[in-house]
Amino acid sequence: MLNYLALRSKFDDKILVEQELAILGFHLKHNLWLEDKYDIVNLGDDFTTSVDIAMAARRQGVPGERTPKGILNRFDGTPIGKLLSEIEASATPELVGLGMLFLQFSSETAKHINNGIDRLLRSAAEDGKQHDLSVPSEDYKSGFTIHVNSLPSEAAREHLLGHCGLKKYDTKSDTWYGILLKPGSGDIRDALVIEGKWEADAKMEEVLKKWPKKPAMPLSELSRRGRKRKVGRNELCPCGSGKKYKKCCLNK
Repeated sequence: MLNYLALRSKFDDKILVEQELAILGFHLKHNLWLEDKYDIVNLGDDFTTSVDIAMAARRQGVPGERTPKGILNRFDGTPIGKLLSEIEASATPELVGLGMLFLQFSSETAKHINNGIDRLLRSAAEDGKQHDLSVPSEDYKSGFTIHVNSLPSEAAREHLLGHCGLKKYDTKSDTWYGILLKPGSGDIRDALVIEGKWEADAKMEEVLKKWPKKPAMPLSELSRRGRKRKVGRNELCPCGSGKKYKKCCLNK
């Protein structure tokens, strides 16, 4: 609902509609993100149908889908979907904005980030080292870093905080989110958000000069890298279970 209200406010002057429910119906089905090429979007009343059916099924018990197909279930069974479920269950204030950012991903962007998260977890399980993925969002002057490591909690948070601070400054963002995941399971260990309008800082500039920056990776590369190496049947399973791949996730 927060995501809907944020987008509803953002695109208010671009929407022509007879009733508010049509806008909500469109959002639940397609995500209310309107590209710059559209000056005005006219939404028909037929977009209310899926919401009407869901409400009748929930309130009156009539046959029908209780949850309209669209953004509420398009991440089911994916790494982003798992993160969204944990964010919703934890109700952590720092993660509300990040959850809204996830919901606004296009299907193509979400696919690449899902593959990137899978790659991080697999790499951390295989080599025991720390791995991270950072994605900026120019539309919102924000971004996020997903970090996977097995360091003690305090050390891991300090590392994540420093990394996110540099990323926020380097990309000239006003907000940067950080999530620390457990190797193997991918459960959220910790989360943080750094907020504040970007301003030039001489000390940060000096730190950036010494920081071993990696070049920005296109989102499509996340999928390509995730498919590069095939796990052998007798190797340890990338999920971190400790079992051989053939006896664990091979057939999943």
